[in-house]
Amino acid sequence: MHVLRRQTIYIMAAVLLILFLNHPGTSHASVSMTLQQYVNEILLNNHSLRAGIKNVEADYYSVLASVSTQRPSVAVTATGQYATKQQMQENVTVGSLGLRLTQRIDISGSYGLNEKQNIVGYEVTRANFHNAVNMTIESRYVSGLVAGLKLKEM
Repeated sequence: MHVLRRQTIYIMAAVLLILFLNHPGTSHASVSMTLQQYVNEILLNNHSLRAGIKNVEADYYSVLASVSTQRPSVAVTATGQYATKQQMQENVTVGSLGLRLTQRIDISGSYGLNEKQNIVGYEVTRANFHNAVNMTIESRYVSGLVAGLKLKEM
């Protein structure tokens, strides 16, 4: 149903373009624009939609960060100390190097549940963004339709 609504909105946007670009009796330069170019233009010029894109992107990276603790990790540590022996006039350097490889084991099953919860949160944010895009296109379609009707009355 959501896909059908999106297709309907795209069709309405295409009709809006046809109304504006091919209206007889107006003095304007003919501009050819595909539907994808029109949607891109809306996304570029609407600041709230641009912020919505960043919110979706942030949720995506938070999902990646939340599952990163489940992956193997490597830690390299190094320590060193420089000491001078007063009696023998020798310089001594003492140091160590450590390598640690860890893998967390999910005994309780909470990793999978947390991952699913984060993915659902991402999907909700993404769906809200798509809804905002559809609403913006729909509102521009309606305002364009009204403007087209006013032009016909003139």
